[in-house]
Order: sequence, then C-alpha cells, then structure tokens
Amino acid sequence: MNNYNFKTLNDKEFEILIRDLLSADMEIEFQNFKSGKDKGIDLRYSSTIDNKIIVQVKHYASSGFAQLKHQLKNCELPKIKKLKPERYIVATSLELTPSESEEIKEILSPYVKSINDIYWNQRINALLSKFKRIERNHFKLWFSNSSILTNLLNNSSYLKAAYLETELENKISHYVKTKFHDNATELLKSQKILLITGAPGVGKTTLAQMIVLDFINEGYEHLVIEDKINVGS
Repeated sequence: MNNYNFKTLNDKEFEILIRDLLSADMEIEFQNFKSGKDKGIDLRYSSTIDNKIIVQVKHYASSGFAQLKHQLKNCELPKIKKLKPERYIVATSLELTPSESEEIKEILSPYVKSINDIYWNQRINALLSKFKRIERNHFKLWFSNSSILTNLLNNSSYLKAAYLETELENKISHYVKTKFHDNATELLKSQKILLITGAPGVGKTTLAQMIVLDFINEGYEHLVIEDKINVGS
C-alpha cells in the first residue's frame, strides 16, 4: 500500500480526492461546491432529506491534532447544530491515534455516529489502494511517492490516460448527448469496435471522447495509444 502524506495537494484538490473516494466506497454521489465560505458543508449527499450526509474535509497535513480539534469544536460544531444532518463525516489528511479519533467522535456526537465516520490519513491511503483508478486520476499524488512515479513514468500510457480523463471530466458539462451518441455506444458494445467518420468540425473527436468517458464511468480501464493509421493508396 502506498503511504501518501497528501502535501502535494492543495485544499480543493484534497477535497475532490475525498469526494471521489467516498463516492466510490459508499456507492453514492457526493456533491462538492466552489471554493468559498462553506457554512459547514464541503461535500453533501441529499436524497429526499435535506443534508442527509454532510462531509467536512480538513486538509491539515502541515498542522497538528490540537489545531484540528480546536477547529472542529469551536468553528464546525455550531454550524453542524444549525444544519442538523442525519449523518456527519470528517475527513482529514492527518494521521490519528485511536484515542484521537475517539476524541473527535465525542466532540461531534451525536452527528458523528461512529469511528467509521472519521477518515484520517491511514484510512484514506487504504481507500486509494482499493480504488486504483482514483489514485491514477489524481496524478499530483505521485509527486510524493517515488515508487509509483517511477512506475508510471516508465509507462507513459498511464500518464496519457490520467490526463485524458481529467480533460474529459472538464468537457462533460458542455456536452449534450444526442441519438448519435446512444447509437454509437450501442454499436460499440455489440461489435466491440467503432469507426467514426465525417467532415472536419462535425464533432467526431468530442463524440469519441464522451463515449470513452461513459465506459470509464462504468468501471472500464482505458489506455491511450497514439499512433498514425497508415492507409495504403
């Protein structure tokens, strides 16, 4: 298991990492929000009940437990009481001892139901070992771990794949699916191969990329292999 300290990630990047890991582990979709005053909410899962699950992310890799405890007790707890979530989860990049995790639970009781609602450095690293695709997607993690960085640099296809997935996630918010997308996806699933043709500028590349993203979200692993296809005259 890799042992990241998460110091290569800024606060927002660490928050997005936690969102991805918890969403995958709990099999629900957590929402995250733009940077700014969070009013006690970094991540949230809501169904028919407002604020059903709230996650507070504290990236305190360069701080200590005393500062984390003070922040939770004096700043976050009053916000939690106003929000009244059904469940409250704390995630921190700090390493915690069993007694420290118990202290956090007691401070935030009854909103933190158990120790299982507290994610600290060791637990987060365990989730990264479980969800390798998420580890690869957050490539700034690699800068703190020479072994994984060396392996990935020796296999450039992984680097290209991680970069592509980041680019696709940024594009998806501006993309509107059409019948061509659905038809192409079904054809690829049935025939195992898909050739997209058309005039320049009609959206062939974007269509291909969005289909790839669909398969990634279904759990498929993708590799980027770049080479020219030479067609004989």
